[in-house]
Amino acid sequence: MQVEGEESNVGGAKGGGSGLLSISLHPLVIINISDHSTRFKALSSGKSKRVLGVLLGKLEGRSVEVCNSFEMSHKEVEGKIKIDMEYFTIKMEQYKKVFPSLDPVG
Repeated sequence: MQVEGEESNVGGAKGGGSGLLSISLHPLVIINISDHSTRFKALSSGKSKRVLGVLLGKLEGRSVEVCNSFEMSHKEVEGKIKIDMEYFTIKMEQYKKVFPSLDPVG
């Protein structure tokens, strides 16, 4: 899936440049998100819960390619989200060994 146009305004910046942003989203990312959401919902007895994840890809100028993703371990305490940074670090190290060119893009 590719989206182009001035309507894709990241960060709210206006003016200065063409304003074009190109985003490529690989189907694997959609499958990963759907799978994680479905599994999480099934494990929480059908209750809707928030799921978080990391998008991995490449950023070159105004072009973003989202190639892969993984779920994030987190807890919600008093309405605030606390991310498990140790889990994030371990997962990033694992992904960097297999996909050294991919960085977090979202």
